[in-house]
Amino acid sequence: MDPKANFIKVKRTARYYSLGADGAAVKKIYIALHGYGYHGYWFCKRFEPIDDGSTLVICPEGLSKFYKDGGYNGKVGSSWMTKENRKEEIEDYISYLNRLYDEIFSVYDRSSVDLVGLGFSQGGATLCRWLNNRHAHVDQFVLWCSSIPHDFDFEKDGDLFRQQPCYLYAGKKDPFLKWIEGDQYKNVISKQKEIFTEVWFDGEHEIRPKELLAFHKL
Repeated sequence: MDPKANFIKVKRTARYYSLGADGAAVKKIYIALHGYGYHGYWFCKRFEPIDDGSTLVICPEGLSKFYKDGGYNGKVGSSWMTKENRKEEIEDYISYLNRLYDEIFSVYDRSSVDLVGLGFSQGGATLCRWLNNRHAHVDQFVLWCSSIPHDFDFEKDGDLFRQQPCYLYAGKKDPFLKWIEGDQYKNVISKQKEIFTEVWFDGEHEIRPKELLAFHKL
């Protein structure tokens, strides 16, 4: 007889990093979701170029952590999900991000700030699934070196991308384009031309200061 998988709900303590302004000075907030294997602190530091005195960057960290180098003294990275317990992990991070959203906007007036949702790499699929839960809404939707989940139902949920301006940033030399099915993704985006603004930069799998600043000034 094979073992049976069983599940229980437990409380977790989640970590997120913040960078930039606070209080009444905040005019724009980014909720930026990292890619596979990132540490929240180092991902958050990538947004230092837009720390302009009126911007707050919030970088939630994935709930699953692991030693990237395989040992106790190695670097620690995080993941939003794997193929194991896929459904439950998606439910867990959506609940986590909804709770964080509510926490942020118990402090700030949602109607008085611009909110950017930015998903990098694995964080892009996470962003899509989270916002498709329809608890949170953003003023700008950004997929950066990322992709829409392969199982996203455009017939049912395609209006998600019509709620706000949407942008796709992709590096022309990104070695992961094949992994995220770049050609297939371009075809999906091409059918949504009126929704997504594409920006292809001369770089790799990265958030570069030049393009980040250009987006921030839009």
